[in-house]
Amino acid sequence: MAASLFNDPTFSDIKIRQIYKDKVTEYAAHKAVLCAHFSWFMTALTGPFQEGSASTIDIRDDDPDVFRTMMEFFYDMELKIPTVPTKGPQRSAYFKKKVAPIIHLHALAEKYDAGMLQPPAVQAFTKSTNGWPLPFTAEDLEFLVHAHYRFCSGVLCEMGKALVIFLLNSPNNYFRNPSGIHLKYVFQAKVEELVEKYGEFGADLYLLGLRTGKLVFK
Repeated sequence: MAASLFNDPTFSDIKIRQIYKDKVTEYAAHKAVLCAHFSWFMTALTGPFQEGSASTIDIRDDDPDVFRTMMEFFYDMELKIPTVPTKGPQRSAYFKKKVAPIIHLHALAEKYDAGMLQPPAVQAFTKSTNGWPLPFTAEDLEFLVHAHYRFCSGVLCEMGKALVIFLLNSPNNYFRNPSGIHLKYVFQAKVEELVEKYGEFGADLYLLGLRTGKLVFK
């Protein structure tokens, strides 16, 4: 089983040094697995560059936990789905610790041209937010939008669509039915700020809001 070979020196023919903030994590990897799933590694390991004949490749700047999840996926082809919390105080922590890494995983797959990972990442995001029972704040909105759209370079990508649909379907959809004057203006101001900062978010929100009938203009 390929899963048993993850970070196992057995038959390993390439070492990956994953470097983040001066911390180095080493992986005993296998060129056949890397090249089968990553166009980036295929180019690096078969091209005329130094990596093609090197026994070690240095990878820099990626979040170590998300990078490990990506590597594990291509050995066992599974993503773990976190359990949706039912208590309010756990909400923001859940977004930061459980949901954001899935969003970042989608971006990392694009960076390394590992397209096979992106649909499972979108599915994992949808499942990890499906039936979300809790209201969320303007701060939660900002965090989730920033997590995806700082990496996003196109309109209506699959992760962008999943994220915006989640926002539009939230229990306190202030896009459609603000409950309370203060909340309305705080939330509206944050949406406007994010739309100005991330044009792709504005386009996704507008297009999907109209399609679903959940973005109403007065």
